[in-house]
Amino acid sequence: ISFGGGWLGAASQARDSDTRLVAEQKTAVTSTANLVSSIAGTVGESVVSVNVTSQSAGTTYGGLFGFGYGPYTQESAGTGVILSSDGLILTNRHVVPTGTTDVSVTLSDGTVLKKVKVIARTSTRDTLDIAFLKVEDTEGKKLVAAKLGDSSKMKVGDAVVAIGNTLGQFQN
Repeated sequence: ISFGGGWLGAASQARDSDTRLVAEQKTAVTSTANLVSSIAGTVGESVVSVNVTSQSAGTTYGGLFGFGYGPYTQESAGTGVILSSDGLILTNRHVVPTGTTDVSVTLSDGTVLKKVKVIARTSTRDTLDIAFLKVEDTEGKKLVAAKLGDSSKMKVGDAVVAIGNTLGQFQN
């Protein structure tokens, strides 16, 4: 009888513990989802998709059977963040490589701004992968600058939220 009572008491305690654990996990997941949603809502207007057309140099040797191939046009996409309401945008150098012939940005509301210029980019030998764009005509759209945080307060292991045009397929 004492063994049965002990087993019954332990099983009851385990059920209560499991119920509390599940409730805590649900709270943590809901809390995290609300935080991510809040962050996306706060910075979403400041994130742009960068659409690029560039000209490749091609090669004059190698290739199939020793023949090269000529220059070709390629299209690509990436992400940028609006730094100022007058149209300064930060992106990566690899998004707007040397040979870029045309740049446009798509705002979070789907508006495409076509008059965009690459104003600076780091060298390909530089470890920084940074480029700056300038929207030359906002077409009457109000650009919302991102509120930037303090990266010196970040520690290894801190959670981050990535919002953007991943692989040119997942706009914002």
